[in-house]
Amino acid sequence: MKKTLRFCLISCAAVFSLFALTACSGTTLESISITTNPNKTEYVVGESFDAEGMVVTASYSDGTVEVIDDYTVDKTGPLEAEDTSITVSYQGKIAEVKIVVKESENDLHSAYDIIVGEFDEIKAGVDNVIGITLKSTDVKGLGYDNVLVFFEVNSKPENANVTLTATDSNDNVVDLIETGFWGPSGGFELPNAYNETTDVTANFSTEGTYTFMIKVCTVDSGNNILSTVCAETITVNVSAAA
Repeated sequence: MKKTLRFCLISCAAVFSLFALTACSGTTLESISITTNPNKTEYVVGESFDAEGMVVTASYSDGTVEVIDDYTVDKTGPLEAEDTSITVSYQGKIAEVKIVVKESENDLHSAYDIIVGEFDEIKAGVDNVIGITLKSTDVKGLGYDNVLVFFEVNSKPENANVTLTATDSNDNVVDLIETGFWGPSGGFELPNAYNETTDVTANFSTEGTYTFMIKVCTVDSGNNILSTVCAETITVNVSAAA
């Protein structure tokens, strides 16, 4: 009986000491916050939240802060279009990460337009400079990798010839009709916010109406078209040389 009583007293003393130590410290968790957003905040329906890159910080009543990684998130399954945030929880405190969930991958990319600048009357047999602009019209989070600008003559007067040339950054003159595209082999990066004009020199052998198509496309390493970003059909009325 004495041994049992002694063990009980020792156990109670230990619990009391632990309680006293906790009470004296007086440190409690005040809040948590997202100090660095995750690398990815834009998703397509069906994807799952990816916390990579996210930094969550806990703030305590004594002014100390620490980075925590044993938090939980409220959405671990496939995301839906209605999801606009992820709730992060830790010891009863919460913080939110804003996200965007689109119906399709195309909704994550900027939209672009091809604009042909104003030009004087086009004459046959002479060089005519035409400014062709590629610009983003609806800027979103993503652009495109590996794009080329393709040129194709759709129609022209019988026996007529047309040349379209442009000078690249290395001062090389590129025949856009013969080559078929503008840009380095394998494509170039098209940023989500973009507005660039290229001067194209056009020479039409005879008078008449010419139409050609300009397409911006994503390509593979062999310059084969994977998808079309935007396209425009251009009509040029050419008058006889004076």
